[in-house]
Amino acid sequence: QKKIDFNNRLLICSGYPLDYRYYETNNFDYIKNKINNSGATKIISYFDVNFHKGDSERWASGKVIRSDYKFLLKKVIENKWLGLIIKPKNPLNFQSSIGPINDLLKKALDTNRCYLFSKPHNLNMEISKISDLSIHSVLRAGTSGIEAALFKKPTFFLDRDNWKESDLYVLQKDKVIFNSIESLWEKIVGDWDNILNENISIWKKNFKYFNNYNDNKSNERVIY
Repeated sequence: QKKIDFNNRLLICSGYPLDYRYYETNNFDYIKNKINNSGATKIISYFDVNFHKGDSERWASGKVIRSDYKFLLKKVIENKWLGLIIKPKNPLNFQSSIGPINDLLKKALDTNRCYLFSKPHNLNMEISKISDLSIHSVLRAGTSGIEAALFKKPTFFLDRDNWKESDLYVLQKDKVIFNSIESLWEKIVGDWDNILNENISIWKKNFKYFNNYNDNKSNERVIY
């Protein structure tokens, strides 16, 4: 191997360094089967960011994420065709962070169409694999959403901040990026199959911006 002269300031593009997880063998089909066997025909996975009950409203995270959970949990309870997989960033403090929404969480879990990852878990691609679509809660911290999209499954971002400086805005507004969970819900429920197919098409067209090699071998190009 050639010795690399780090005095030459080069940016070496490796691709997305965690894309090798595409081949991880963790099998969550038992979760999908449990949800489907309880009557759900569509499964949504939701990835949040770290938030706490006492978060400052200046950053909005706690308030808006609790609002998202309240909305989605109600939809699970009201719609027997819907399944929900919850992947908290920090599952250890999740129930204390959602506070009064715990009652809704219990009702949703009791339907057996809602599954909560209660232990730390980083394989977002594996979770997206068993979902019909994935939602990432905050555009400005979008790692989980990008990893879900790498599994070639429909993935949506919520951007309440209108942070159009984000590189993710190469993806289309109201196609991949939405300002609220309510507007996203209205869009996908109104035309589920077409919206999801369009989402996949937009991601495919723009994968080069997030994983230019797209060969699931980026870790082999990273220098340890």
